[in-house]
Amino acid sequence: MPVDGHESLRETRSPNRFVGLVGPVKSGRVSNMARTFLPKIAVVLLGAVALLAAGIPLGLYWLGLSNIEGRPEPPTQTSHVIADNQVLQRELRMQGPIVIDALNPWLFIVDALREAPRIPSEHARSMRAVGIIVGNYNSSHLRNHRMIWWHVSDMSLTIWVTRHWTTDEIVTAAAALSRSRPYPDFHN
Repeated sequence: MPVDGHESLRETRSPNRFVGLVGPVKSGRVSNMARTFLPKIAVVLLGAVALLAAGIPLGLYWLGLSNIEGRPEPPTQTSHVIADNQVLQRELRMQGPIVIDALNPWLFIVDALREAPRIPSEHARSMRAVGIIVGNYNSSHLRNHRMIWWHVSDMSLTIWVTRHWTTDEIVTAAAALSRSRPYPDFHN
């Protein structure tokens, strides 16, 4: 005879015992187990998802840096930073000064997801100065040149440069590289 409309459970001699798909179970024990065990599983799963979400950007950062041989050296002279800033403003079609903020793997991903590619902001244009340095360095210092490695290494070195170089060093190095290129390819 079905209990509560469930044909998988049938009544036995004791009114508190049912035989289900996995054997005899006390009806009060199921709800007790559900109250104590399921929240623990939910907390563990949420913790694992949070740990994974926090760890993936950091793991990609370390993985990208491991693919780069060495690190770029900042320029020793930054005495012409005003002229270099003007060169980069013209090349990057910027109105204001170049301002570089130190990034971390999580901010980099948030900025990449937030930025509209069709109309870059002044912040995105400023970050292109770092991109000039990173692209130039990575063109000859990557261990693996496959496309996925290129992108991960570019992201990692961009973060590394913003954390280890000053804005003046970035402006000076990017301006020197833009002067040395016959046809700059970083407009917009």
